[in-house]
Amino acid sequence: MHITKLIKIISKQIFYIYIIPLSCTANLSTGDLAFIGINHDFALVALNPISSGETIYFRDEEWDGTEFNNPNAEGTLQWTTTSSISKGTIITFSDVSNSAGASTGTISEIVNGFGLSNGGNSIIVFVGSDEDNPTTFITAIATKPTDLDSNAADNATLNGTGLTLGVTALVLSSGSDGGAYSGNRNDESSFSSYSSKVNNVANWTDVGNSGNGESLLPFDSTSFTIIPEPKLVTSISGIVSLGILIYSKNMLS
Repeated sequence: MHITKLIKIISKQIFYIYIIPLSCTANLSTGDLAFIGINHDFALVALNPISSGETIYFRDEEWDGTEFNNPNAEGTLQWTTTSSISKGTIITFSDVSNSAGASTGTISEIVNGFGLSNGGNSIIVFVGSDEDNPTTFITAIATKPTDLDSNAADNATLNGTGLTLGVTALVLSSGSDGGAYSGNRNDESSFSSYSSKVNNVANWTDVGNSGNGESLLPFDSTSFTIIPEPKLVTSISGIVSLGILIYSKNMLS
């Protein structure tokens, strides 16, 4: 093997291990965010990277299978990211029933009436051309089961959203004043594996309809992490050493 081939081997290893991961950005998809707390504030974890400049809607309204069943009857928040958000990051939204604030990015109430109370609420999170036309549903939560699914009175359903209860959507006990995820945040080998764990109400502290959701505040902002996979090559110097080893073996063969 010539020295030029050795250089090609080393360059290719550097490209695939270091360059490609830096240049890849993921579009927002179902399950990229998951709720980890709700009361008069709410919080989510990013299970995939979120780019700067994304616009995400939070809708306090039931979905009927094809559209929001009573447009503009309840409020909508619009969140715009102003910097990249890495996997595992917690984003907290505070005082959302009044003057909403976000721990990162900017948030505004673009349709009046967004409010959370223990009478039962749902929040549907999505991206779309505007607040009335979702293209991708990301996640959802409700403090009353019938606010998300199987509610003939409000015509609420998850049909047509691509969301699944216990996987990408969560329902607390009926009329709950709030809840917070209380499970582990550092024991999965991939961030996507947390989706079903975070959306399992058994892993939450749910105060119920007689509890005080304010006792949950502030929500735990500890980032989610994954168990690192062992790597044979962990540095550029290691890649060079591997290339030299391959070159030496070929010279001897």
